[in-house]
Amino acid sequence: MSVLGTRVVRKEDPRLLRGEARYVADLDETDDPRLVGLAHVVFVRSTVAHATIAELDVAEALEAPGVIGVYTHADLDLEAPPVMGGMLGPDVVRPFLADGRVRYVGEPVAVVVAESVAEGVDAAELVFVDYDLLEPVIGVEAAVDADTLLFPSHGSNVVSGFGAEAPEDLFDGCDVIVRHRLVNQRLAPSPIEPRGCVVVWGGDDGAELTFWTSTQTAHGVRSTLADRFGLEHDAVRVIAPDVGGGFGGKMHLYPDELITAWVARRVGRPA
Repeated sequence: MSVLGTRVVRKEDPRLLRGEARYVADLDETDDPRLVGLAHVVFVRSTVAHATIAELDVAEALEAPGVIGVYTHADLDLEAPPVMGGMLGPDVVRPFLADGRVRYVGEPVAVVVAESVAEGVDAAELVFVDYDLLEPVIGVEAAVDADTLLFPSHGSNVVSGFGAEAPEDLFDGCDVIVRHRLVNQRLAPSPIEPRGCVVVWGGDDGAELTFWTSTQTAHGVRSTLADRFGLEHDAVRVIAPDVGGGFGGKMHLYPDELITAWVARRVGRPA
């Protein structure tokens, strides 16, 4: 019997309604025995909108209970994240972890790896960051005219331009000219389940990767992981468990997820 034109009874609802869903944060060794000894990753994020980093000291965090490692930009050997659609030049690409300058509140500055989430959060609070504050750049018009540059080497806050300019005489002879300024909100997809991932490296030479993630595009995630870590695509397995919403915000891989994969390989444990 064809399903076309036929009412199909949903099969996935009862398990979800009984509270039996398994999201990324629920995963443990009962889902996969390789997750025994799972390490937890906590990011230290900027508390200011724009500043240079005068000092970054992780010594106290390294001595905190349960800490496996603390890493900064200087430790990473990952290439900078790919630019969006090829529109942005290499001089405006943000590093995985802040490299001497932060450009927005919440920008990752360091990453703590610990035996538990609680120990990771406690250790992250011990990372000392001394900021030299700079003028923040707020709003499109202000960014265009600002003397404060987010990427000084670029020489401007305008990172890309396209389209044809209108000729100066375009409106000559027009009886009516209408000017209007349109303001649209920034889109902020906000699913109940935030982003998350669990990573396991394996294989005889450590060149196989299993990556659980809350994603809308498992194949795209696989391609990005393979390209970033120099792996064959068939050596990367991406598993999307139950996903607690996405709304477009989970359609690609984020830098912090790539860092988590890097961390898991660095410490030799699932993370």
